[in-house]
Amino acid sequence: MHLYFFLRGVYHQLEIMKTLLQGQFFCWKRKVLRKMKIEGKEFKKGDIIVSAVQGALRPTLFGAYEYVFPREALPDVLSILGIADNAGDFQKKKFRVFCLRKVFGCRKIPDKIFKQAQKINPIMIINGSNRALSTCVTGGVATHFIGIKDDKYQKWHDIGFEQEML
Repeated sequence: MHLYFFLRGVYHQLEIMKTLLQGQFFCWKRKVLRKMKIEGKEFKKGDIIVSAVQGALRPTLFGAYEYVFPREALPDVLSILGIADNAGDFQKKKFRVFCLRKVFGCRKIPDKIFKQAQKINPIMIINGSNRALSTCVTGGVATHFIGIKDDKYQKWHDIGFEQEML
């Protein structure tokens, strides 16, 4: 999935937020197409393998950013970007955002996804560890969402997976 947005604010705070976003990892699910052995474990056709994949932040048109991550992680991504109750207002009430969605070839983020994101705690303490995961919200930075674009799913018979083409 691709999330398009603008960032604006204090330059060094923008750089910190971009670095934090690039350091996020998400679960990437792939469906096994044939019996195989990976790292000593047997998998049969139809099994789901979950791997960690890093979110990719790319600069794009007009100073906007594109963030690439697995589709299932959209509510989590919105949560770590600090979604507030009115976060969807920017993307649905302005004609210019409608036009930008057409330029970027994306669609509006559904309101139900914003509601799911509000229920996800962006800060996590990992039990039994001294590690924690935190939000990517940085003071002095505003995020203005444009929209999302889905990736296609494809069967890769040579490697044995059906997966989202990130």
